[in-house]
Amino acid sequence: MSEPERTGGSRSTEAGLTDMRSTATVLDRLGDDIRRSAGQITTALFHLPASAVPFAPLQASGIAGDEAWLLHRPGGLFATAFDAEYSARSLRAAASAYATTDATIALSLRLIKVQTAPFHLAFFLARSTVEAGGQALRSTPPSVLDMHVPSLYAGKVTVAWAAAFGGTVTRKMAHDPEVTEAALLTAQALFWRIDPTTPPTLEAQAASIVWKARVIRLMRDSRPLTVTPVPSQAPSAAPPREASDILRSIDSCESSRANADNTASRIRVRRVVDATGRGSWIVEVPGTQDWSPKSPSQPSDATANLAAIAGLPSSLYPAIERALRMSMRKHGVTPGSEPVLLAGHSQGGIVATRMAQDPKFRRTFNVTHVVTAGSPVSRIALPSGVTSLDLAHRADPVPRLDTQGPPDAMNRVGITGDPRPRDGDDSNPIAVHEAGRYAQSAHHWAPASSRDADVRAFYDSPFFTGTSGSIEDYHLQRPPA
Repeated sequence: MSEPERTGGSRSTEAGLTDMRSTATVLDRLGDDIRRSAGQITTALFHLPASAVPFAPLQASGIAGDEAWLLHRPGGLFATAFDAEYSARSLRAAASAYATTDATIALSLRLIKVQTAPFHLAFFLARSTVEAGGQALRSTPPSVLDMHVPSLYAGKVTVAWAAAFGGTVTRKMAHDPEVTEAALLTAQALFWRIDPTTPPTLEAQAASIVWKARVIRLMRDSRPLTVTPVPSQAPSAAPPREASDILRSIDSCESSRANADNTASRIRVRRVVDATGRGSWIVEVPGTQDWSPKSPSQPSDATANLAAIAGLPSSLYPAIERALRMSMRKHGVTPGSEPVLLAGHSQGGIVATRMAQDPKFRRTFNVTHVVTAGSPVSRIALPSGVTSLDLAHRADPVPRLDTQGPPDAMNRVGITGDPRPRDGDDSNPIAVHEAGRYAQSAHHWAPASSRDADVRAFYDSPFFTGTSGSIEDYHLQRPPA
């Protein structure tokens, strides 16, 4: 199993450009300080008493010579100040040129991917068809009866080919993310051909699906959700020490038992208190629990999924905010006085990132951190004051739905790798998408003892240094029409 790919944070291009600009600022200040010092020396010389010069002409001329040598020679203070300021301007220009070039290259590569996606996908499907045919023929030797009834043998081979083709495609797509991306880009292009009024982006097309569904009375989401406190089913009441502890807790929120036989969505609000009495909050949001477009009572459904992807309003957001307010009120905490971490798996990660992006929500609550697992959040920009840890499995197609690589930003720490082996499902996209598998991967990729500077910096926060805490669970439900 290969090492996971780590992106963003201190490894980001943004971090390198920030270092260049910070160095330019230091050089600018150095130039200013040197120029100021040189000016002070010149001013001091002008204030020497003129009456003393006739009595010590040699000494006066020596001082003048020293002043010229110190200040005006090619390597003097004025020249050094100029060099520092020139270097600062050059660094800033280089940073700007690098940023422009990097953005141009990224856009060019993106256009190439979009244009070549249908050919990439067609070649992949043709190769998979041939390979599946070979497997079908090898696994289905003709019997005596087949020799006399060719149509019977053809039927057997066709069934075997269909099974082999499905397995081949699933296995290869799990281990080749570019194939998944090519399929998604091709699907977006086809959608755009069918509906050219909708831009070929995931957000725009998701919004189009929602609006079209609402015309035929599907995916309706106008009713506020009920928010009901329920007994907690958290696997542990201990404060988390790493991201895996949070994901393990979210996994317990996604069971049918936790969701009242899938009639409600369980949201968990956790308060963490450190040794000094400082408090912080963790809000845990589960993934999609119901794929029905008919707006069932379970609100973590297809409607909420597409709304979150599209950036549309959703009844989930105010309900989650209400649950957080209820917990804060219970503990006598004023919203905004203690930091908040939003965490989610799959759809829950999109919801968490959208809420962290929302300026109105951030004006009320002090959101500083986000944890996502298996969520397509690369296209959702976060403000610089919010840091995210985004985890993805290479074999999981869900985090690649936005057809964009991990964000190259200082405040977006991404880890993408292979899940720990488990018999029979290492290539199963459904199995590797489970929150429990992500909890296992997070423990190996980003443990509390991690030597990765970005992971250590993420854990150097009150959410992971608590000594005590409390947990409140809430059921969110869509009321009957």
